[in-house]
Amino acid sequence: MANRKIVETVETVETVVVPFGYDAYVNACRESLKTQIPFITITDTIYGIAVPYTTSGGMMNMIEKVCHIKQRTNTEQTTGTHKGNNKRIPLLVGSMEQLKGLGVVDNTTTETMDTYYRNRCNPHAGGAGGVAGGVAGVAGGGAGGASGVALPYTPTTLVVEQRTNTPLNIYANHEDTLGQNTLGIRLVAPNYDHYANTAVARELSRGITATVPIFATSANISGEPYVHDWKHILHLFNGMVGTLLYTEDRSNPTPSQVISLVGNNHGAQLR
Repeated sequence: MANRKIVETVETVETVVVPFGYDAYVNACRESLKTQIPFITITDTIYGIAVPYTTSGGMMNMIEKVCHIKQRTNTEQTTGTHKGNNKRIPLLVGSMEQLKGLGVVDNTTTETMDTYYRNRCNPHAGGAGGVAGGVAGVAGGGAGGASGVALPYTPTTLVVEQRTNTPLNIYANHEDTLGQNTLGIRLVAPNYDHYANTAVARELSRGITATVPIFATSANISGEPYVHDWKHILHLFNGMVGTLLYTEDRSNPTPSQVISLVGNNHGAQLR
């Protein structure tokens, strides 16, 4: 029974469909905080089912709603290792300053993440070996990137070990299969001059910074292909989310790459 699909019903709500933009995103996030109902938004990668971070209670309940909506199994949610589609829902932050304010990771980890994002999130940065190989350069203090050149940013989720004494430690009793207490974190639209971020990524980063970080996972049924057409997404999740923020201006979106910064897997590209 542990691997059965979750079939409990999710409360039916009126799903509001609006074009993505800064103001629309802020309104959707604040409404989700108030109602504790997930929302769907285009992200810096693909469409995601999102819930806002909150310390006022109800966050785990909202995450469970997301799992119900996606029809995830209980096993998938509690024992995922970030391989394939990320089983633990990643946290998206608008800035490194916002992440530091949460206290979810220690200062050393924050500095390592900042260095990685600054130097290693472009396939042409850091020389031979590409993005995944660049982690070794970060650990050794190496620099990457091209001076004075705006490089396309490769959206990157970094898997890190989280501190255990913070409200954000929602997976404290569910270590992953490596026996580690990890969390995937993605910095949306890093504010470094040498990266050329997309307009959607910049607006999403502004919206997250103006409100709170969000947990966001792909807007599809668990185990099925990613969905890029917002009308198809509406068909799948109409009545299950409060808002759907869409855009018509998308070309070949892909999920983020996932890099581990944990233990023996430090530097491993998990996706």
